[in-house]
Amino acid sequence: SSVRHGIEKIIGTAWSPYSKLNRQLPGLTILVYHHIPQTDWERFEEHITLFQREYGFVQPEKLQKAIVQGDVASLKGVVITFDDGFASSFRAAQDILKRYSVRALFFLPTGFLNAKSEAEQKEYIAQRMFRGRLKAEEVPDEMRAMTWEEAGWLAEEGHVIGAHTVSHPVLSQVGNTGRLTEEIVASGDEIEKRLGIPVDWFAFPFGSLESIDSKSLRVIKKRYKFCCTSIRGRNSMGLDP
Repeated sequence: SSVRHGIEKIIGTAWSPYSKLNRQLPGLTILVYHHIPQTDWERFEEHITLFQREYGFVQPEKLQKAIVQGDVASLKGVVITFDDGFASSFRAAQDILKRYSVRALFFLPTGFLNAKSEAEQKEYIAQRMFRGRLKAEEVPDEMRAMTWEEAGWLAEEGHVIGAHTVSHPVLSQVGNTGRLTEEIVASGDEIEKRLGIPVDWFAFPFGSLESIDSKSLRVIKKRYKFCCTSIRGRNSMGLDP
């Protein structure tokens, strides 16, 4: 599985534009964003300008081709990904990524996009994404889901849409095979049906080592060509796509 670095974990001193460490980024690095608060808008653009200046970007179609050809080790640069389908990630693509000619991977949990009311969306975030560590009433109003129309715009602009399950569970804790298949397969199938595009990418919810297991990976491999985790590490030749 492609490994990604959580941007919230690596934007300290090591990612300062004035740090020598920022020039030591190895080969291909895939970064994962989630919701971007309006207060962090300028900071996100600073990330994009820094990556463009220091490393350059790898567009999703180039990444896919390299994985298929077994040539990931030749790639140098940054791939941007967004998990969870927040409207803020759509706006980031529309207002910032477009300006810098950057295309990204967006992993959408279909149950979140299908939640019709603000209350339903907040409950989904609190229970599914934060697993009860946050109450629904504590979820900021700006953390809404993107619409299917906005997801369609992303696809039309050349961004790649991937699946991220239906209800955002910890897949390693889903014991029922039928439910596991529903979470993994149905999410990609619905995105394909709604947007009229092939869905070849999947990302594990949470993506930590504890949330990944061989049973879920076997189901993923039957439906998708590529899978992302959030485990840190170097993307090099010989990795399982």
